[in-house]
Amino acid sequence: MSPPNMGLVPEFNNKSVNQKSKEIITNFSKMFNQKTAEIVKNINGHYKNVVKQWSLYNNMSNLFEEFKKLRENADVTVNFSRSTPLVVGRMLGEILANPNPDVPKDANPDDYFFFDQLHPSWQIHQIVANKLYDFVQEW
Repeated sequence: MSPPNMGLVPEFNNKSVNQKSKEIITNFSKMFNQKTAEIVKNINGHYKNVVKQWSLYNNMSNLFEEFKKLRENADVTVNFSRSTPLVVGRMLGEILANPNPDVPKDANPDDYFFFDQLHPSWQIHQIVANKLYDFVQEW
């Protein structure tokens, strides 16, 4: 599985981000995806299709649309929390979310594609896991 287009995650897809930084991370994501696909193609050329790649990079738009169909109040651009629970949990000994001031206090975290600035919610992990399972089954 390739990584996503990092230019689409809230860390780099917001009004306050430096556009040059967004351009760099977007181009890097594209290049990484292309190079990974080339490596898979080369390996398969030598070993008769032993590796398959599911591209998260190429499927991000589909995931956004699928999530919007699941949640009436879906938000695919704003992150629910400002910090990763695991990092906060390690620092404080308990897992707490650091609220995003752009999110209403009564917001449902399940309505957000991204939990924090980089990481998708559990629902997206489940959707991708199902897609990967189907991808392997079809192979």
